[in-house]
Amino acid sequence: MKHSLWRNIQYFFLVLVGIIVFNVILLGTLVQYNVQDESATEILAATVREVSQNDETYVLSEAGQTLLHENNIWSIVIDQDTGEVSGTFETPATLPAQFSRVDILQFSRFYLNDYPVFSHILDSGDILVLGFPKDSYIRFTANYWQQSFLKTVPFIIMGIISVNLLMIAGLYLYTRWRIKSKLDPIVDGIEALPDGLDDRIPHISGLETITQALNKSDQLLKASQQFRQQWLAGITHDLKTPLSVIFTYANLLEGRTTHPKDKRWLQTIQKESRYIENLINDLNVINRLQSETYKNQLEDIDVVAATREFIVELINMNAYDLYTFQFNVDHIDYPIYVRMERKMFDRMLHNLIYNAINHNPQGCHIRISIQPFDHFTRLSVRDNGTGTSADRLQEVRSRLNQPDILTARNSGIGLIVVNQIATIHGGRLDLASEPGQYFEAIITLESVNQ
Repeated sequence: MKHSLWRNIQYFFLVLVGIIVFNVILLGTLVQYNVQDESATEILAATVREVSQNDETYVLSEAGQTLLHENNIWSIVIDQDTGEVSGTFETPATLPAQFSRVDILQFSRFYLNDYPVFSHILDSGDILVLGFPKDSYIRFTANYWQQSFLKTVPFIIMGIISVNLLMIAGLYLYTRWRIKSKLDPIVDGIEALPDGLDDRIPHISGLETITQALNKSDQLLKASQQFRQQWLAGITHDLKTPLSVIFTYANLLEGRTTHPKDKRWLQTIQKESRYIENLINDLNVINRLQSETYKNQLEDIDVVAATREFIVELINMNAYDLYTFQFNVDHIDYPIYVRMERKMFDRMLHNLIYNAINHNPQGCHIRISIQPFDHFTRLSVRDNGTGTSADRLQEVRSRLNQPDILTARNSGIGLIVVNQIATIHGGRLDLASEPGQYFEAIITLESVNQ
């Protein structure tokens, strides 16, 4: 989300630079267009070609007259010796009939009666003067430049362009920093919202509505999650007592009856009661993992000792006569520790072993192995039962991160709980199987140095 936001900001400034470049090109085009129009010097040169001298009189050809008339230009020819006007065309009445050398010197560089004028010395030495409409041209008082200044013009232009580019870059960086400083807390809050915010999003000027909405949403989500956790904890607690009574009475009745059909019914009741108990325990584990206080109750667990104790308790239950258990430890003469709650570790073992038992009702051999590595420990539970097909195994893997209570009866949530426990502690769950040969679940957890 952040990358997309900054990409949009970059696009904005690229568009800004593009607009500036477009304006520069447009300005150059307009200037070029105006330059391509007939300039004063071009009209003056064309007029000179249309002037001819007949004795002491100057005559302007019809083409020259048309050119001057269309451009609203008047003309005079001044005698080089006397300063008298010897030829005129559409001359204003306010012009004098004779000019002194001083007059000629003044208007040849500037204006004549507010008309911008351009002059040319004819072959005879007389002066041709063209007067353009008022306000059509601006004559500069200086028509020279210092050579040193002209040499620096390219550098001045490049400097101006460079300064403008630096200003644009500075504006971009400042704007990006400004926007980033305001939006980063909001983006982080949106990304963290599903898991809950650690702290309220601070007040951000100009974005108060968004920050208030996010903080309010976080409060509602946390309240909803807390209600769900409390409700689930209460329901599972209330179910355990009657479930325990059902299981106990079914066990007592099984010991007293001798009728085979009654025994099968009572065994079914015990089996289903045990299934419900496991389901309730798994739901409690999921609820516990999602609690905000869970990570505050972690401890260092000796993997070998904890696994051995669990297997011994399982065997002493005498509830799984059709199953044999084997515990393998690869040459470990030192304790191996992982960091988690002991109840969570036992739950992982229970679910993996119960998964082997549940899918092999005819009995099987279950081997539990521990392999230490440099920075992690591998715990494996493998049975030699019916196994499963590759398609079914892929289906189980795909459901590990998508728990669905509606399919719990068919696919179970035991492996889902194991995967969640392993994942939340920085580990992972891997599955392998061959139909009719074995099913193996491997938990990899980070080791803790003591």
